[in-house]
Amino acid sequence: MIIIAALFGLGLFCVIASRMMPSGQFGEMGPGFFPGLLGAILVGISLVLGIQGLLGRATDKRVELGHRDAWSIIGATVFLAIIFKPIGFMPSIGLFVFFNLKLLSRLGWIKCIILSAAGAVSAYLFFDSLLGIPLPMGDWL
Repeated sequence: MIIIAALFGLGLFCVIASRMMPSGQFGEMGPGFFPGLLGAILVGISLVLGIQGLLGRATDKRVELGHRDAWSIIGATVFLAIIFKPIGFMPSIGLFVFFNLKLLSRLGWIKCIILSAAGAVSAYLFFDSLLGIPLPMGDWL
């Protein structure tokens, strides 16, 4: 229940903090839109889990925090944050997706390369072309 309460508090903090930023409109989302939305989702999920825990429907399973996949994804995310601006959006997202596909799936090298390239290009088109969000191209260009 302590973790559920912490997640509830984190979600509530995100909702409150997002109110300090312009949320924009549906067609033109501001910087506070997604943090507020994700915070509200986290509050809702933690409420459901808390109610299940109080009603005795929760499981006794423990989460293994030392699992290799969990730590490698955390490491890849930190690495993504470090390389994002210097090498640009598409190469960094492509490497991130490739690493996670290779680690978590049984796909071969060629399929991982094709899917990561397609994912990076699709994400770029979505954010840059559709939403109009300028993305870093990298310092090397």
